[in-house]
Amino acid sequence: MPPKYRRPQTLAGNIYPAVPPRPYVIWVWLVLAALCFAAVFFLPKPPHVPLWAYKLEFGGLLAVAILLVWTGFSSVSLRVEVAGTSLWIFGSFFYRSLKADEIDIAAARVVDLDAERDYGVALRLYGASLPGYGTGLYLRRRGGLAWAFLTSRRQVLWLPVKTGKPYLLSLQDSAGLLARLQKYASRAASGGET
Repeated sequence: MPPKYRRPQTLAGNIYPAVPPRPYVIWVWLVLAALCFAAVFFLPKPPHVPLWAYKLEFGGLLAVAILLVWTGFSSVSLRVEVAGTSLWIFGSFFYRSLKADEIDIAAARVVDLDAERDYGVALRLYGASLPGYGTGLYLRRRGGLAWAFLTSRRQVLWLPVKTGKPYLLSLQDSAGLLARLQKYASRAASGGET
């Protein structure tokens, strides 16, 4: 792996876990996976269907079932890790790396998406979502795109990026991460160590 993509080691104090999703989220994913597994193993093979088509159906349903199990278990591991001057945001399907210098820290804030609906998301374009859980690329309510890692609509960290799509993060300590970023920005502005 090229060095620029390698993530530095993260200390325990530098991990900001997401607000745990509602308890039903993981069960919905697992029930959907169980239905796919049941369809794979218990649906009879029609006699007029060629074997290659049956194998294709079997493989497709099995892949969907495995994907659903993976998404269900990874929905409880959303987190942000601070490593050096970078934020590593881990979602269910992917991760994003963001340098602290790329964030418009002056405009960053903690929002309640129920009260401030302009910051919310309207339509998922890429990722995974259930009511109360959503990760991926979303269309924003007031236009544009945003990366969202949401398990709660309260205490969401809004991170606008100077060039690119903003981030919405449901963290247990959104205010703590924002304070840390503001402290970094003030040190960088005064020319001190970062």
